[in-house]
Amino acid sequence: MELKIRDSKGKIHDVQIDFGASVAILNGDEKIPFEIIRREKGVVGIIIGDKRLPINYSRDGIRIELLLDGTKFKLERETSYAFLTRAKDAGSSGLTEVRSPIPGVISSINVTEKKKVKEGDVLCILQAMKMENEIASTQKGKIKEILVVEGERVSSDQVLMTIEN
Repeated sequence: MELKIRDSKGKIHDVQIDFGASVAILNGDEKIPFEIIRREKGVVGIIIGDKRLPINYSRDGIRIELLLDGTKFKLERETSYAFLTRAKDAGSSGLTEVRSPIPGVISSINVTEKKKVKEGDVLCILQAMKMENEIASTQKGKIKEILVVEGERVSSDQVLMTIEN
């Protein structure tokens, strides 16, 4: 799993987490071993080095907020789908295109035209290889036009909808 973590000073760190090896790699080089010791709704117990820490967390779309030892961290998970569906600015028109990252079938559309959306809102579900993939908004705005219908087969990089900035 790849994350971007913004610390309390606003600096962004790249973190890769290998749950199989129980190692987090910070900024491509610093390896930090960890162990998850319990999970409850909103709290994870974790051992880092010789410290046992409770981590409180909340999730809103693609953003996760952590409270660790009195310090608040904001994480943004950039999945391959979020990266591939990242908004493509259509220039000075103020429109942004939301594109399909892979070929598949639109199994549901969660928005309507003229609906206001914020970053992280799930716009539609794309079913591919028997998996449901959430296509989330990468910005706030208003849905200008929906160019697909439920059940439609779409190709990779096909424009699904446009968002007005």
